[in-house]
Amino acid sequence: MSKLILSALLLISVISCSSAPTTRSAETERKDYSVQADNRLNDFSKRADTMRPETASQLRAQIADARVELNNLKAARVENWETYRTEVDNRLVRIQNSYQSNGTR
Repeated sequence: MSKLILSALLLISVISCSSAPTTRSAETERKDYSVQADNRLNDFSKRADTMRPETASQLRAQIADARVELNNLKAARVENWETYRTEVDNRLVRIQNSYQSNGTR
């Protein structure tokens, strides 16, 4: 009986140790992604200043929507953050396409 308990405790400690680096890695990956996405949104905001006013306001609205999605990603549990990443990536692509199709002044 004591061997069974000892084996169970050993198994639990092995599982705990092996999952900790993965969680830490996911946290780091999410943080790095969030910083990069935030930097891209800041760049898009600066670009909006070079556009016609009506186009700039549309771009700023898209940026605001993307920031909402990015905040959802940051607030998500570490295990689930990548489900939000797809939506943030899609928003970033839409913003990039809008900027390219509308150009600058």
